[in-house]
Amino acid sequence: MALTHLTGNELPTADKINELWAEADAVINKALDGKSTYVMPLITYDDPSIEFYVGKEFFFYTSGNHDDDDLSVLYSVLHRDRPLEPTIPASYNQATYDTAASGAVVSYVNETREYALTSNVMGLAGSLKAHTKTIDGDVLYLWEFGEPAPEKHWKFAVAEIIIGDTVDDSFDFSDSWNKYNALKIHNLTQNQITVRFGTHYTVVIPAWSQQCVRRDNVSSGYDSSHKYFFKTRSGDPRYLHFDYQAGYIAASMRANNITNASFLYNIIEMVGQRDESNRVTSSGRSIGKQSGVEPIHEASQPGYSRLIQ
Repeated sequence: MALTHLTGNELPTADKINELWAEADAVINKALDGKSTYVMPLITYDDPSIEFYVGKEFFFYTSGNHDDDDLSVLYSVLHRDRPLEPTIPASYNQATYDTAASGAVVSYVNETREYALTSNVMGLAGSLKAHTKTIDGDVLYLWEFGEPAPEKHWKFAVAEIIIGDTVDDSFDFSDSWNKYNALKIHNLTQNQITVRFGTHYTVVIPAWSQQCVRRDNVSSGYDSSHKYFFKTRSGDPRYLHFDYQAGYIAASMRANNITNASFLYNIIEMVGQRDESNRVTSSGRSIGKQSGVEPIHEASQPGYSRLIQ
């Protein structure tokens, strides 16, 4: 990478950190020929704890266009990742979650903290919308039974928007999808597509490629500088490593280079930049053999964050 070495006493400014992300994006872009990480070759390790970090996945495609007898990138990619699953995950349907939220059974209300605890399970973690309920004139965020936090607008949680096909090579990202503000958009179609965020922002993504889009909220603060990394801003939290219990939305922050700087190590490892002397063969497959030195995302421990200046 064409970066100037640090000499000491430098401030961790957003401009300085963004030099790293810009150079890293150029390297990964060249290694993957500009393609989405969903079409890059996978590496299988003898250590199951090593994986490529992805955000919360949302699939968009027309049913019937991605069967096993179709020349579909989406079908082949998802069956490569999920060989034991008979079908690809269902195409996203907002109405499913809106209907579930409308049936929320509220057991406790906290007007000060603006949430309403529910006694029923609705699966709202699978929604792109931060669901609310109006009670006695107060708009309260639903806190679903079994979830560690109420519905909210996440600043750094990552949503992977995986597009299998479109109409007229365009994709409309609804203003109602307000839960995530760190988006990785994957175009798994054979054509260049235009993604529109209402009237607020537009991004064009080549065939089989991707783009990272960061925003402050639905209507403002959009940035799509890089394909594989999000651009850092002054005031962002500064972590080296981020970890969270799998299965919850917060865990998707591991796929964000801002809250998990060690994502850089993760993606470089996954595109093949590793010590090939550690590779062994097992059952006809090439797998990575761990060396005596733990990788950064194994050795590091989560801790307090600092702010980027």
